Amino acid sequence: MGSPDIHELGRQIESLDPAERDLVSKELQELAAPDEPSLLTTEQLRALAGAGFEIGFHTRRHDRLTQLSDDQLSAAMSDGRTTVAAAAGRDQLLIAYPHGDADERVANAASTAGYRLGFTCERQVVGPGANPLLLGRLGPTIRSPDRGALQIALVLLAGRTGQA
Repeated sequence: MGSPDIHELGRQIESLDPAERDLVSKELQELAAPDEPSLLTTEQLRALAGAGFEIGFHTRRHDRLTQLSDDQLSAAMSDGRTTVAAAAGRDQLLIAYPHGDADERVANAASTAGYRLGFTCERQVVGPGANPLLLGRLGPTIRSPDRGALQIALVLLAGRTGQA
């Protein structure tokens, strides 16, 4: 039998309990590039903010928030937030949910934590009645710029025809 599909392997790792996933993550990092940093540095984050980029929060652990207990969810909304805020030079009021996965419970936790806008990966046109903590957006595509343009056009077309 061949190697497992990388996407299926990723889904299996994502479904692990956070503590188990930490162990797998540590082993994978040591195997892949033990001495190479995998995150933006404080200086890089500060430079992006200084260049006018809006810096939002994405959580420290990248857990699938809908699968966390209430206590774990509350911690995920704040763990690392002040570090990002200090580097960006402003409070973090935007959150892009890991995996684009959020529901009303996650949105309520984001609201309680003080976020004003929250972004999912739901492909939808955002209108005046949209919940500001469950805003749909298109995730980046790795296929090609043409594929990304097609995704945007399809979402906009669906919104015009009321299918979004």
